[in-house]
Amino acid sequence: MRLKTWTLCFFAAIILLLPIYTKVTAAEISAAIDVAEEPETAYYTLVDPERYTLISEASLVNKGLESAYNVSIRMALMDNDTPLYSNRLREQLIPWPDSISTDEYGRRVAHYHIDELAPGQKLLFTQKYVLECGGIKYPGIGAVSQAGYEEQMAAQYLLPSTGIESDNEEIITFAREVAGNERDAYAMAKAAFAAVNKYMTYAPEDTEPITWGALRALHRAQGVCEDFSKLYVAVLRALGIAARQQSGYLYLPMEHDEPPYVDEVGRLNLNLLRHAWAEFYLPGKGWITADPTFIYSFEVGGVITKYIDWDYFAQITKERRYIFFREESLNEDSTLKFNIGSRNNHRVEGSINCYLLPGSQAAYFNDLEGHWAEEAIMRLAERDEPLLQGLGNGMFGVNEPMTRAQLVTCLQRLMKSPPAGTKFTDLSTSHWAYRDIGSAQQAGWISGYPDGTFRADNPVSRAELAQLLVSVFELAEPESDPDSMEEISGEETPAGDFEDILVEESPDMEDGELTGEETTDPEDGENSDEESEGIDEDALPLAALPRQVFSDLGQPGYTWADKPITILFKLGFTQGNGQGYYQPERPVTRAEFATFLDRIISAQEQAREKAQERIEGDDGQQHKKDY
Repeated sequence: MRLKTWTLCFFAAIILLLPIYTKVTAAEISAAIDVAEEPETAYYTLVDPERYTLISEASLVNKGLESAYNVSIRMALMDNDTPLYSNRLREQLIPWPDSISTDEYGRRVAHYHIDELAPGQKLLFTQKYVLECGGIKYPGIGAVSQAGYEEQMAAQYLLPSTGIESDNEEIITFAREVAGNERDAYAMAKAAFAAVNKYMTYAPEDTEPITWGALRALHRAQGVCEDFSKLYVAVLRALGIAARQQSGYLYLPMEHDEPPYVDEVGRLNLNLLRHAWAEFYLPGKGWITADPTFIYSFEVGGVITKYIDWDYFAQITKERRYIFFREESLNEDSTLKFNIGSRNNHRVEGSINCYLLPGSQAAYFNDLEGHWAEEAIMRLAERDEPLLQGLGNGMFGVNEPMTRAQLVTCLQRLMKSPPAGTKFTDLSTSHWAYRDIGSAQQAGWISGYPDGTFRADNPVSRAELAQLLVSVFELAEPESDPDSMEEISGEETPAGDFEDILVEESPDMEDGELTGEETTDPEDGENSDEESEGIDEDALPLAALPRQVFSDLGQPGYTWADKPITILFKLGFTQGNGQGYYQPERPVTRAEFATFLDRIISAQEQAREKAQERIEGDDGQQHKKDY
């Protein structure tokens, strides 16, 4: 990020009254602190947060005459832990990496392996992050806690590291001169901020990444934002204050609103806004941001005087957006690396372009775009407490069968039955759904097979799903075809009132097992995704669908599900395959399950809202009568 030098000659009369400092001590800073001000209870307050989507596109192209073989690619991802003022809400990686590694600092790296990159072939790797970014204030740092640092915090952020030579005698001497007799951590951090700010001169041409480091910055007294922040972090660590360098981008909405920052399609070019800043940690409080790069510079009579801009210490004003990416210097050498296994006439080149767009413009999963269930899945995934998760590979698995474990886990997020273990003989404590299945079993809304097993990875049939949904949500067949969903109960159902449904032995089920064979359409002998639940859901409003029972009800072995299927149909929660068939024995897909669940939850929420409106309306009428 380039430093802006302010020439404010019209303040000349005022500037002449300002003393010129070469070094600021902690004692001087401490004297300027208003000790009479009572600190507020809150440690921080976010200011005007807004949502943005950061898009990072890394490309790899073979400009040579021969193929490159065994290409290994290492690409930096956004860190696991993001700062309060740049909170990551969602991420989308396209394509999904072969593997992701994470170090002790939470820094993540995506690994890809390409067998062959042909001449002229170009690969694109896209990262999308939805962030909530805004300003921040720290009203609760007036009285600093005297508690010490935890062992892990001390090991990571008090010791020297690459480019942070806090154990160097020259840096230690500089830090001691800055601190003087001060022992308060906040006052020392403020003094160090002023000292580094005054000591350094911004040199935008000084961009050689190999030599970035605190000691180099101290020797040269000039550099770019990485040099400022590393020297500041090194000084703080030398004073016993935990500190770290953060990197990403600095976006000033009021200034970066036209070319060259904004391209022809309205994207903010983040390649021009790379920046590094610092954070220090106050025990008992938390991380505090500080950006020592920015100063005011006044020229009066040919003499340049520096003046510290305290807006960049221990706050982020609403005019700035710090777009965090990772906890180290952000440059192309560290964010994209690749190795070529072959040694022939290839020429592989890589580059990264980063953009910022307003709002949320990243999908939760890579297989949703354009899918008929996209909106339903997104609504369930975007809830304050998300009900749906993916398969762990960037995909939701829209056409994958919903397993018994997945179904129970999803409904348990909604029902919140008390924690409990399970007695199923085929379920070990190491199973990822062990706790959720145990909670559901203890609450009484699932049971297993007569042999004591649960068979967590078996698919759930559409008949079984219908029975479970009707039971769990206490759905009842309306007395007449309603024009609304007001018949649906809006009451929260206690988990203990649920029946043993998934899977309980049914008189029509053989040996307690569900058939795993797909049912064919009696008319054409085929069963396809295009005919499955929800594909044609937009063709007719659910309320306008013909009210007739499905033609394939009453099948041997599935008559126990006829009533719940009919209830779902008459309430408008299912329309089958669009040709009059429900296909009760077919495994329900994850997309179909999401559609069922979204329709039921939405209808119940609407019913509650209407009920509340009626109550409020009745109260209003009663008040009028009383008056």
